Amino acid sequence: MQQGKISEQVSQRYAEALKGLALTQPGLLEQLGDETAGIIEVLKANPDLSRFLASPLVPPGDKKKLLVGVFGGKVNNYLLSFMQLLVDRRRIAFLAKICEKYQDLLRGIQKTTLVQVISAVPITDEQKNTLIQRVLQRTGAKQIEMRTSTDPTLLGGMILKIGDEVIDASLRGQLRKLTLQLTTS
Repeated sequence: MQQGKISEQVSQRYAEALKGLALTQPGLLEQLGDETAGIIEVLKANPDLSRFLASPLVPPGDKKKLLVGVFGGKVNNYLLSFMQLLVDRRRIAFLAKICEKYQDLLRGIQKTTLVQVISAVPITDEQKNTLIQRVLQRTGAKQIEMRTSTDPTLLGGMILKIGDEVIDASLRGQLRKLTLQLTTS
């Protein structure tokens, strides 16, 4: 538990530093937002890359060469230098978490609410638009960032995660509630 707390603190501190850097130039905040989202996707798609960067056995110079090879020309030079600084400070293992925290900070600045939708079947564009309108009314946010995924074990309906709030409107969730009511009665 303690290590998770330290990870959160380190990631938050570096994400705030990256935000401070981004605020020094017009348009850099949003550009780094797009690029950190891309880094998260690359790291998720390539777990070997994350393990390589996190390994204490790999020399820092090799990590920096890899970062330049993978991200050079694809990300802003400030961000590439920032990642190399993380290597120097032995914090590169936190790269994905730092990028996620930066995304959270950016959403706060832009007054954007992240909504995660997990449904039994893919939702239609009409359903997405309806959900966006309802979440906008409910939260008062200016924008909605929606991420969708499917989970057939839900049987039907969906689960919405709006910030820290979870709304379980799935058939599986309703059956679970009914089972609890029957067993406690």
